[in-house]
Amino acid sequence: MYFYELLHACNDSALTEEFLKLFQNSPDLNHTREVFTEFLKNIKNLAPELSEEWTLFITKEQDQNGQDYAHVYAKNPHENENFGIEITPWKEVLGWPVNPDSLASFDREVLTAAVLWEITWFGYDETAIQKKVESWNTQHDSDKSEGDEDIL
Repeated sequence: MYFYELLHACNDSALTEEFLKLFQNSPDLNHTREVFTEFLKNIKNLAPELSEEWTLFITKEQDQNGQDYAHVYAKNPHENENFGIEITPWKEVLGWPVNPDSLASFDREVLTAAVLWEITWFGYDETAIQKKVESWNTQHDSDKSEGDEDIL
């Protein structure tokens, strides 16, 4: 199952409530609910870029305080490393398959909320997120070229 299929199979109210559980320290859950509701409408209208290059995995983990959480990552079948998805374009994540074991281990709204939590880590506007990523890359390239000049 692709992530966009999972997203569309969710009950929006239940998904919103699962997402809000991740905001335990939010000063204004009503505002977060409004923003998330609008985000949900927008992401459901995105056309996914289907790809088998990456697969979404969600595993049960514990933090340093012993609190359970859903660890979300992507894995390429040709590499042994796990990768975070925070800065990945949303249409790409929508088009990735979800690991069958992950699907079997979590309620669909819990799993979907965990993935949406990861991709909205830097905000609910993908254009702004990608501009920030581009600025990081530009800064990194600038720092790299300045360092190269010093060596010469």
